[in-house]
Amino acid sequence: ASLESFRQAARLAATQTTPRWNATRAAILLAERGFQEGRSAEGRARLREAVETCPEPDRLRVVLVKLDLAMGDLSAAATDASAMPREGKDAGGAWLALGLALSVHGRDAEAAEALRAATDALPNHPSVWQALGVVQARRHRLAEAAASLERAAQLDPSNGTILYQQGLVEARRKNWRRAASLFRSAARWTPTAEALDAAMAAGERVGRILDGRHVAPGDAVIGVASSGLHSNGYTLVRKVLFETAGLKVEDRVEGLAGTLGDELLTPTRIYVRAVRHVLAAYRRKKVVKAIAHVTGGGLVENIPRVIPPNVDVEIRTGVLPVQPIFTLVQQKGGIPDDEMLRVFNMGIGLVMIVDPYYAEPVLRRLREAGEQAERIGEVKKGRREVQVRSD
Repeated sequence: ASLESFRQAARLAATQTTPRWNATRAAILLAERGFQEGRSAEGRARLREAVETCPEPDRLRVVLVKLDLAMGDLSAAATDASAMPREGKDAGGAWLALGLALSVHGRDAEAAEALRAATDALPNHPSVWQALGVVQARRHRLAEAAASLERAAQLDPSNGTILYQQGLVEARRKNWRRAASLFRSAARWTPTAEALDAAMAAGERVGRILDGRHVAPGDAVIGVASSGLHSNGYTLVRKVLFETAGLKVEDRVEGLAGTLGDELLTPTRIYVRAVRHVLAAYRRKKVVKAIAHVTGGGLVENIPRVIPPNVDVEIRTGVLPVQPIFTLVQQKGGIPDDEMLRVFNMGIGLVMIVDPYYAEPVLRRLREAGEQAERIGEVKKGRREVQVRSD
């Protein structure tokens, strides 16, 4: 490819008649001869001289970078490319070749820059965008990689390899539904074993995503006890306890196990181990349909985020104990019940919505994992609201 570039440059130079072009033509011909005779370094030196004297050096810079790559001199290619244009088919090809060579040698940051230049020169060339996306993915720039590969797919929608690479990126971003769709498309256009296996694997992951779409009237609502405030509502807590009530962190208040400061610093309970213990028992059955972590907004704002628009959740309070810290804040601040439910978890740190037939087995597994859990309500027809009632 480099030798052909020399010949094209030589033909161009041969049509010129000015003294400067005569010198350029001589340098190009010497470079071509050196390359043919195995004296590439000498030919490259002549070509560099020509770049300095040529009235249109950009085309020669492209040739020079191609010669660097043909000689395997990646550092020289990267240096010489710094002055290479970022437009035109020839320049785009050189930038692409440089980017791929840098990528092969693990110089991904430089490769990404070269490939960006290639996209400037060849904006409608799918393989350029594809190469850029692959390098960006290797650099863990997944959003950028997704955008580059999406552009490549737009330019070549039936390219199964591009679709497969898109699927890999989306899988790394945990967008399993999108990944499964892309892998299926890749397998349709390019039915390789890798694409088919990936489509099946992503499909299985999609089946395990708890997006709440399967929640239905009659499902059981399970509450898992919190350890206290769980780092939510502290602005209100400080105002009520310290400003209004005049309490101090070292004060001991009836009902609290330690000082007020100890209570406020109680760590948030983490439910990962318990949830995994439950999910591991039901890898294929759709037993657990939704999970809500009760953070700021309490039960009345967090549960609606995980249920479909045609159901309500009815919660019974008092099934799980309400920790004394909540009673203290409510009494000292004169806070209504509905406001307490909107700000605090009120003793329930996690809610699971499950098939009612499996409610007891799920409760048993949560308790095996060390959690205090109870059935606190059920799902009914409605409009994506939480109804709270006291027993």
